[in-house]
Amino acid sequence: QPERTAEDFLPDPERGDETVYHTGDLGYRREDGCLIHAGRKDSQVKIRGFRVEIPEVELALLALASVKAVAVIPVDEGAGEQRLAAYFVPEAGAVLTPAQLRRALRENLPSYMVPSIFIELASLPLMDNGKLNRRGLPDPKLLGPNLGTAYVAPRTPVEEELSRIWAEVLGLERVGIDDDFLELGGDSLRASRVMARSITAFQVDVPLKVLLESPTVAAMAVAIVEHQAHAAGPEAIESILDEIRGLSQRKAS
Repeated sequence: QPERTAEDFLPDPERGDETVYHTGDLGYRREDGCLIHAGRKDSQVKIRGFRVEIPEVELALLALASVKAVAVIPVDEGAGEQRLAAYFVPEAGAVLTPAQLRRALRENLPSYMVPSIFIELASLPLMDNGKLNRRGLPDPKLLGPNLGTAYVAPRTPVEEELSRIWAEVLGLERVGIDDDFLELGGDSLRASRVMARSITAFQVDVPLKVLLESPTVAAMAVAIVEHQAHAAGPEAIESILDEIRGLSQRKAS
């Protein structure tokens, strides 16, 4: 790619015919000689330790049926962590859900490239020259997840504690017992944090697969109660299972 080579390898003004490579990193040198990295000037970000080119994610979204326009931005989670938020505009009359988009992207992208947050907009904000105004995109932290499902409050102490843990780990105001972990923006890193805090809170050794196989607070609460029952011994199992059956019956009704 000689054009790219000419763009990135430029003549070094201090070394005659030699060239210098423009990496795309931004930084500055302190008076003591230390180089400070201050980000990048291109669209590459690091998600869960992987370098991700944002245009690749946007192109994958645009390739999906009924998607008219998209914009993907990194969201700072603090402590050096970032995750991706995707804004999408459906074609006229089309109905798209975050779950549909997430499933479709997983067929072509690795998990770390699939956005954690999906936000539907009527149109993308544009500048006077017609280009995307990324600064005009609404703050995903203020909007919260668009799940398309009604909020269902916790019914038991276990569900209340789990809802609190999920909300704190995911950075949300509240979590309903039927909300899906992945649809809330959960990923493997946050799943590990949820499980670590749950083990501490309930004093039961619950494997990570419990959350992966039971991705709602309600289902995870049942799994935790079952683990507590078996750990408590035969005499406590029947009474705890009665509570589980009662929860299942109330949900079915």
